[in-house]
Amino acid sequence: KYADEHPNWFSEDREQLCLTNEEMAKQFTENLKEIMLSKPKAKYFQLGAMDVPRVCACERCQREAKLYEKGGIMLRFFRKVAEGIDEWAKKEMPNREYKLSILAYFDVTFAPSTKNEKTGKYEANDPSFVMPDNVSVMFAPLEMCYGHPLNDETCPINYWYYNALQSWLPLSKDLMIWSYSTNFSNFALPLNDYRKSM
Repeated sequence: KYADEHPNWFSEDREQLCLTNEEMAKQFTENLKEIMLSKPKAKYFQLGAMDVPRVCACERCQREAKLYEKGGIMLRFFRKVAEGIDEWAKKEMPNREYKLSILAYFDVTFAPSTKNEKTGKYEANDPSFVMPDNVSVMFAPLEMCYGHPLNDETCPINYWYYNALQSWLPLSKDLMIWSYSTNFSNFALPLNDYRKSM
C-alpha cells in the first residue's frame, strides 16, 4: 500500500519494514488504532516481522543492528508502537482490555539478553528491550521435539529452546507459547504431543 509513495519505509527488497523509520512507525501505529477500533470484541492483536532473516540495509538500521542486533531493533520498534497505543487507548477506550502480541521465533528465538553466570538468570541487554505491560511475547519453538519435556537436558533441541524461552523472561511479564504441533517433514505422521511435554 505504501511502498511506491514511501520506499524508505521498507527494506530495499520490500520484504521487511524499515523498523527505525519514524514516519513508518507513526503510520503503523495509526493503522493499528483503526484495526483495534474496527474489532471492538478482539483482545489480542498480533504484531510481527516478515519471515526473512535480515535487517533493512539503510544506514540507521545497520547502525542499530551493530548495537542491538535484529531482535533489539524489533523490540525497540514494537515498544514505541505499544507506548503510542497505550497512551491513545487510555483516552479513547479506557475500559477495554487488550494485548499486543509479538512473535519470538525464527532468527529472533533468543531474546537480546545475557545470562548472568552468578545468578543463572537472564538480564536484558538494554532497558529499551523491556516490553510495556500491554505487550505479550509469543514464543514459537518451531522445531521443538515433542518426544521430550522442554527442559530435558538430554534433548539438545528442547534444551536449546528452553534456554531461549528463559532469555525472554526479563523482557516481558506476559509470555505465551505458540505450539506448532505438527511434523513438518511428514504431515501425515502422528505427532506425540498428548503428554505434557512443555
